[in-house]
Amino acid sequence: MSTNPENQSFWLTTAKIFGIGRHRLTVDGEGVTTLVAFNGCPLRCKYCLNKASWKMENGRDYTPESLFEEVKIDQLYFLATRGGITFGGGEPLLQKDFIKEFRAICGPQWQIVVETSLHVPFETVREMNEILDGYIVDIKDLNPAIYLTYTGKENPLVLKNLEWILQHGDPKRIKVPYLAMLWANATALPLFARYFVGDLFKFGKFYTIFGYDVYIGEALLSIACLLLVTFLCARFARIIVRCMIGMAALFMLGILICFIAALLGRDTAMTPAFLPDGSVFSQIIKIACISPWAFIGFESISHGVEEFSFKRSGIFRMLVIIVVSTTLLYICVMLLSVTAYPPEYGSWLEYIRDLGNLEGIKALPAFYAAQHYLG
Repeated sequence: MSTNPENQSFWLTTAKIFGIGRHRLTVDGEGVTTLVAFNGCPLRCKYCLNKASWKMENGRDYTPESLFEEVKIDQLYFLATRGGITFGGGEPLLQKDFIKEFRAICGPQWQIVVETSLHVPFETVREMNEILDGYIVDIKDLNPAIYLTYTGKENPLVLKNLEWILQHGDPKRIKVPYLAMLWANATALPLFARYFVGDLFKFGKFYTIFGYDVYIGEALLSIACLLLVTFLCARFARIIVRCMIGMAALFMLGILICFIAALLGRDTAMTPAFLPDGSVFSQIIKIACISPWAFIGFESISHGVEEFSFKRSGIFRMLVIIVVSTTLLYICVMLLSVTAYPPEYGSWLEYIRDLGNLEGIKALPAFYAAQHYLG
């Protein structure tokens, strides 16, 4: 980056940034991303996860140049996985000039995505649409009354901006999470229910958001499970700890049993070993680059060391055991997923590439393989 007078504008724009999170895999856009969280937000959401963004004094001053110098350390991962920078906050589109100048520095090779409420002027959305590679739109809720109660603002501007983006861009670039008072594991229950018990909980259609039907029955299922787990954790902490250990052991045992059954009963070849439309070396390198992010969350063990009752000297050995055992489980699940596939496919590769068109147990390769071998 040159610092001659023609480029002085890069030094004039500054923004408050209260957090930079590296090595985020597919959660904030495609590939490996770095999340950059701006201070400043037009909303005041109840239960906001990033209230630090509300106060400007909580952030550190950055220029587009200084931010680039800090995040470019991960350029290899960005280029290898089609990842890049996800700007969040706060509301990142309030910093449109900063993002535009950052794009000029990093170039078109990095993906730039914004996690946005779209509660910004319409002109901002039009101006930024060509700069960005994608949106993660936190829509909160389509119901105006719920939106106002939760955020303190009205949502016609949000809907106008979202409609314009859909009309003037590629819809595939847009992800739209919606407001839920339940966490991801609880809200995933309806999806498992749809796979394993069909339409049992699909009653009382609530609303449809971008083609996805939300049912009162599935919402009640999530609420009931969340309340049950909350009650158990509050009243029977020691029992819950033992249950979690037992369930983890059962989970590992189940994977091993399925994998052994696959090895003994396998009637198909695990070919091709690599994708035929790419070099073997490049595929190995990509997997090597990505594999460490399969262990995201493991750092919580070291973060919580002060709460443990055993000696801290045992943490390293514990981490080694956990990483090794988890790696073996990952390998077992991946191999299990390609040892069996529906008879209408000629290879596991054809099967995996067609997953987007499948439903039920066939859409879950590891579960399909387990059913194939164990019934």
